[in-house]
Amino acid sequence: MEVATVKVNGDNIEYTLTSDKPFYFANNAYVLHIGLQEFYYYKDWKEDGKGKMMFTIPVNEYNKLLAGDAQWLTYGNKLHKEAGDEIDVEAACKQLPNSCWWLGKYSGK
Repeated sequence: MEVATVKVNGDNIEYTLTSDKPFYFANNAYVLHIGLQEFYYYKDWKEDGKGKMMFTIPVNEYNKLLAGDAQWLTYGNKLHKEAGDEIDVEAACKQLPNSCWWLGKYSGK
């Protein structure tokens, strides 16, 4: 899974992720985490057999993100990071392969 595109659309940023497999949907929601920020609104679709998911992030929230922050996706909110937490998110996602995906460090605007 990876960040595919980041596009400005009016007052929002469209932050699109891709996966080699379609996304699974049931009773939980996917949550995009960048640093301490969490984003819940998204839409999903399949393209060429791959899953795509787009989160809509208000520009004012996007501008608060810091380069180098951890970014990851969870199915549900199983790995939530609070201010001051010293969680190794990458390692934690490896232990929860069906509900947490490490997306690397946020590269900035």
